[in-house]
Amino acid sequence: MDSAAALGQINPLARPGAPAVLSVVPARAGALRLDVIGSVRVLRGELPMSTVGGPKAGANQALGLFAFLFDRETRGMDKDEAIELIWPESPLPVADTAFHRTMLGLRRTLGGEAQPDVVEYRAGRYFLAEGVVESSDLADLEDLLEASGSESDPVARIALLERCRSLNRGAYMDDCPFYGTSVFVEVRRSLVQSVMTAVLFELGDLYETTGHPALAALRRGEVGLLSDGDSVTEPDTGTDASGLRRGRR
Repeated sequence: MDSAAALGQINPLARPGAPAVLSVVPARAGALRLDVIGSVRVLRGELPMSTVGGPKAGANQALGLFAFLFDRETRGMDKDEAIELIWPESPLPVADTAFHRTMLGLRRTLGGEAQPDVVEYRAGRYFLAEGVVESSDLADLEDLLEASGSESDPVARIALLERCRSLNRGAYMDDCPFYGTSVFVEVRRSLVQSVMTAVLFELGDLYETTGHPALAALRRGEVGLLSDGDSVTEPDTGTDASGLRRGRR
């Protein structure tokens, strides 16, 4: 990547969660995107979807179920786990009916007639079919980190890491109904926070070495925002992307 071109794209004063570069690749029409770093957002093409469950399924329950399936990836989701998480106080027959109604709504809304098998059932577990979620901020983060790791030019690397920083809108699945407050998200939530912390530390070092001490201090100061003011040390793993996605789709 040309250094001058990379530097021209950077908006170093953009707040976290705001676009860091001027060029944006438009989403493919009809493609499903899921953003999970911060508030959970489901988009079809470039338009947000108001619900993923259809008219007969609760919007919060459907989103929680969708998040469960997405986060579990190749490990799949057990029906009993989902019922315990989303319908814990309902009698089992009622909860079982609600689960299947929500799953049906999810399949119809996400896939429709063109792709009816968006959720697969194998060996007693449920899985999102390959390719249902075409893109996500989690996948973008991993790809950007991999690209920055192989980039030797410091200015070009800054541009890539600023794009990583721009993806940070909050804690992983921060406001996701049901699933966002469960123990299931804790490992990946902690991992995403550690990676974002490492990104800020590395940006600080890069801005320092390229002669921008004020920007270096700004990025290092943002580390405290990720930890609610708690003392933070630089992660030993650096910007290691392994584990963000347990299985590629």
